[in-house]
Amino acid sequence: MDLRRWFSASLLTLAGCNAFDGGQACTAIGCLDSVHFTVRVPDNLWPSGSYRLEFKTGDATHVCEITLPRDLPESERLSAVLSCGRELRGYFTAVRDCADPGSAPKGQPCGVLPDQWFIDGYLEGAPAAIHVRVERDGMELLDEDRALTYREFEPNGPECGPTCRSSGMALELSP
Repeated sequence: MDLRRWFSASLLTLAGCNAFDGGQACTAIGCLDSVHFTVRVPDNLWPSGSYRLEFKTGDATHVCEITLPRDLPESERLSAVLSCGRELRGYFTAVRDCADPGSAPKGQPCGVLPDQWFIDGYLEGAPAAIHVRVERDGMELLDEDRALTYREFEPNGPECGPTCRSSGMALELSP
């Protein structure tokens, strides 16, 4: 097929998808309701020990665990996957310094601050409230209830579906 016929066929296909007659083109990106979280310690310097993060929503309890320094990411990796349940995802992630791109690992836009980490992740679903408990070596570091508010988003555009809800919370520990 020559280039002109291919281009004409492409334009007709787009016109059939309502891209030129005022209709809306939708993408097919999926999404899910979720609660995003970050957990930090002062100076992002985590003491050694076994950490347990527990998130309770209604009757369900979701847990992530990490033991430091055993579970630290390998030197070239910027994050490690935490041991969590099916609906909870957690990552132990290196703190990056984007003010000094010269210190960045090859292929990365930002430098990495040595020995500085934080936990980030998400819990699937959209509970109205969540109870969070964090322990190190069995000692309580945090125990609190949080009411959650959500923002709705439509990743495929307005009126294209699905509509998902997202909330976030930042947790500060004092180990």
